[in-house]
Parts: sequence; structure tokens; C-alpha cells
Amino acid sequence: MIQKVILKRLKKLLQHYQKIYALEIANATIEWDMNTYMPEAAGLYKGDVTSKLSTLTQKLWLDKEFVKEVNRLWDALQSNPEQFNIYEKGIIRQAKKTLDKMLKLPPEFVEKWSKLTSDAFNVWRKAKLEDNFEKFAPYLKEIFKLAKERAKYLGYKKHPYDALIDEYEEDITTQDVKSYFETFIPQLKSLLDEIINKPNYETEHPLENEPYDKLVMQRLNHKLLDYLYFDKKRSRLDIAPHPFTIFLGKNDVRITTWYHNK
Repeated sequence: MIQKVILKRLKKLLQHYQKIYALEIANATIEWDMNTYMPEAAGLYKGDVTSKLSTLTQKLWLDKEFVKEVNRLWDALQSNPEQFNIYEKGIIRQAKKTLDKMLKLPPEFVEKWSKLTSDAFNVWRKAKLEDNFEKFAPYLKEIFKLAKERAKYLGYKKHPYDALIDEYEEDITTQDVKSYFETFIPQLKSLLDEIINKPNYETEHPLENEPYDKLVMQRLNHKLLDYLYFDKKRSRLDIAPHPFTIFLGKNDVRITTWYHNK
């Protein structure tokens, strides 16, 4: 009987989340479009769209009945974890974690953050092509400012970045990252010194400036993807200012690459 009640609650939670998921995929699709095919002038106005989608997403997360359902399931998981399988535990844990984050961030901040990062991308793309950091610097400064503000809203124990890194690497702290790199940085430095001090070491290799045919490189990329059994019915390769991979829903994964101006 208890299991039936739990399954009913989980089903209700997932049905509501489908609305959230739809908005998240819409926002991700705009992000991919901005990086690939969106006309330059259109990108200047997409910050308004993405910021509104972000606030609508948060509003759905904070729906009173949905909040109540997540908290009920979380309490049930804490008091009697053996009645849940590994998948149900994962759903509830992630829902609770995201909900807590949404509760901490003011809607006006969510909108402001989304618009800033979207607008900043369009400026960064032009600044990158022109090799003009000064054009992007004001936006970067504002992003740092809001990132610190975001960390305060989310909360942290020791370092502001702990709150931010946890959004990408769960339960990892700044000290964890520092300790990890400290384990092999001395060896890397030693290896680098050894390479640099070799008599035949070159600061620049001729291949670095060797021109290549972009179309030939594209064909090579697709041959490599065929070799790796890249399913073109469920994914695609495109060009972006900075290579990335993005998930846009079931059977839809996009990867990107970038070609030097050769």
C-alpha cells in the first residue's frame, strides 16, 4: 500500500517536471542556435527570450503543489530509504537539490543572470574574432560580480566557488580541486622543464602555421565520426566559436567544432 502511494507521488512529480523539462530544452536549443546558425543581429535580442524562459522555469519549480510533493518524497526517503530503488532515490535527490537552489535565488536575479550571460556571449563572439578583449571585459566584470552574488544566495561554508562548482561537480569543493591538481603539478613542471631544456626543442612548430583546406578537414571529421559509429539520425556536428556538446532531449545530441582561419 505504501509503495503504491509513493509511486503515485513520483508519477505526479514527473508529470509536472515534464513542463519544466520542455522549457529547459527550449532554452538549450536557443543556446545551441546562438552558437551555430543564428543571425548575428538576432542574437542581440535572445537574452530577453532566454531570461523569460529561465524565470518561467523557476516559477514551475516553485509551484506550491510541486514543492510539497518533492518535500514529501524527500522526507519519506530520509525516514525509510529501503522502500526506494536506486532510480527513485536519484530522482528525488536531484529534485530536492534543484528545488532548494531555486528557492534561494530571487526571480529577478535569475532573469538578470540569464540575460547577462546571453548578451555577453554575443559580445564575446565578436571580441574573439577581432582579438579584442577590451570589448568583452565589461561583461566579464559584471559576470564575476553576479557570480559572487549567486554564491551568496546559494550559500557556502568556506569558499564562494564551492557554491558554484557544486552545480557542475556535485559535492566537490574548491579545496578538493586544489588538492587534486597539487598531486601532479610538480611532476608536470618537471616534465615540462625537461622538454624545454632539450637541445632540439622548438618554441614553434612549422605545422602550427601550415594552411589546410576547411572542406577537407570537415570530411576528415565526418570520417572519424563514422569510425566511432556516430549516429547521424540522433546527433549532428556543426561549427561554433568554441566547441561544446549539448543534449537537446531524447535522440538529440549536438556536438560542435571550430576551424582556424586557414
